Amino acid sequence: MRTIKLLVIAFALGACVVNSEQLLKDVMNGVQRRAALDLNCPQSEIMVQKLAGSSTYGARGCNQSASYVVLCRGTTDVENQCTYFMDSASVQQPAAPPASSGVRPPP
Repeated sequence: MRTIKLLVIAFALGACVVNSEQLLKDVMNGVQRRAALDLNCPQSEIMVQKLAGSSTYGARGCNQSASYVVLCRGTTDVENQCTYFMDSASVQQPAAPPASSGVRPPP
């Protein structure tokens, strides 16, 4: 009987971890969708990372970046229950310098 209880507890804890991981993926996908609109950049080019704090995320793409605060109601339905707030102005990142062609202009 004790073994069954331990198995039930282990299964429940495992489900929580899976749900937490899925929730994080869903939130990051939501930030990616929102940043694509805000930064006028294809969603496939937006990279998202979790920043310090439990609800702050950074998004970067198309030489721009922005940070977002995500507020979710106590549910696993991220699509309908989370709100994404841009917590910074869109920041233009410096472009990489052009590659040198090795040709010097005349003096």
